[in-house]
Amino acid sequence: MDSSAIPVIVGLNAGIAFVLIFILLSTQLQTSVIQHVGPSSNWKTFIINVPDVTLVTIPEGASSPLSDHNNFEPAVIKVVLGVNNTVRWINEDLVPSSVVADDESDPEFAKATAFPDDSYHQSTPISQSQWDVIPSNIFLKKAQTFQFTFTKPGEFGYHSVPHPHKHANVIVLPASGK
Repeated sequence: MDSSAIPVIVGLNAGIAFVLIFILLSTQLQTSVIQHVGPSSNWKTFIINVPDVTLVTIPEGASSPLSDHNNFEPAVIKVVLGVNNTVRWINEDLVPSSVVADDESDPEFAKATAFPDDSYHQSTPISQSQWDVIPSNIFLKKAQTFQFTFTKPGEFGYHSVPHPHKHANVIVLPASGK
């Protein structure tokens, strides 16, 4: 065999291996969107790595109204039912924080974020007597998370008690994405 043919054969084998691996992985990955191009085409468009959980952070310094990062990040998120409608909040601040629904437009979200004394809709600092009855699991300490899965479309505001400057929204779109 001619020694100049060896790199070509190795290159072809590598190319064939790459294509086979791609085909194997493509058939095993969860695909959220498959788009056929033309009525008789076999082409597919895959959207890969669509997260099923949407992350919102409470950044370091968010407890201070004077901080450059004094809100939930991002402050507005859009999620799609059945795709990424589970939202996970994580506190990266040293100061405990909360996620509290603004109202009962989504009763399940309101219930999941409610304070024991029904002050979940309150956007002003709570009194000492209210602090005394709040279980410690209501507030997220540094690195703790809270997760909720939205099940109906709409726009749902939330805030942090005791940080009235922190306010954000979750926009939940129907499964069609419209």
